[in-house]
Amino acid sequence: QGLRAHGVLVESTVGDASVTSVGTISTNGDSAEGIYAISSGTGVTVAATQASGSITTKGINADAVVAYADGATTTTGVKAVATQSGGSIVTTGGSTTVPFIGTPVNGSSGLVAQVGTVSSLGVPSGGTGEAQAIQSGGSITTSGILGYGILAMNAGTGNAIVTQTGGTVATTGELAQGIYASAETGSVTVDSGGTVSTTGKSATGILALASNGVTINQT
Repeated sequence: QGLRAHGVLVESTVGDASVTSVGTISTNGDSAEGIYAISSGTGVTVAATQASGSITTKGINADAVVAYADGATTTTGVKAVATQSGGSIVTTGGSTTVPFIGTPVNGSSGLVAQVGTVSSLGVPSGGTGEAQAIQSGGSITTSGILGYGILAMNAGTGNAIVTQTGGTVATTGELAQGIYASAETGSVTVDSGGTVSTTGKSATGILALASNGVTINQT
């Protein structure tokens, strides 16, 4: 409980980082992620997976499942993969940050795969690689402002991919997109075969932004 009191944190400065959750995790603090894998290395894979159980977060900017490749612009061949294959995710916090137009700002989201970062001035930066979020089962429920269900964001050089073959996503907060994918210099692909519902103000089911093409397939 408390600021940045993550449920599980796996961090590396040079190598891969991976975490899988099958039990019960609950956090109650701002920026306190449920499970959090992060690496600043080059050529690394960062993976965060919920296979079963439950993950609940209650603070502002407190995501449930996060894979984050935060290397500098010189890092290459990085991959951030956030996966839910079963279980449940519930986030009730939001964000105090107002986003720049076209800039993804994350509140308390369910599933997050991220390469690079966006500064408080809206300036993106990051290495070269791929951000991929995958949901094949389970449920994601968010209720705060900017609480995305699934987020794949590439602020560096490369693509962002969301693959939803099953499961459910439900958001109720303002600007809380069901699926949000963005790529600063690459392309975005979203394949949605599960259930996505949003009820908040200015919250779309699927929102995709890219400088090099967007593909959305919904079945």
